[in-house]
Amino acid sequence: MSLTPKEIKFEEEIKILNGIYSDMLEAIHAKPDTTNVEELNNYFGNVYGILNRTALRVKDIKNLLERDKKFIHETWNAPA
Repeated sequence: MSLTPKEIKFEEEIKILNGIYSDMLEAIHAKPDTTNVEELNNYFGNVYGILNRTALRVKDIKNLLERDKKFIHETWNAPA
């Protein structure tokens, strides 16, 4: 039984993307307003960790999409 495009769901992918979005917002809002080198160093260390986690999540999304990929070999032709 093949899935039609209307039946394809992306719950797992959306959940992962929501996590990425939350991490990005947290990194943006956590930026220190100071020139304190130690605070900036901590901030950049945290951003580096978020980037690593984001890269792994993007890879997970890609793998999920490839695993669930269904080839639909039909074309839709409008009536003449």
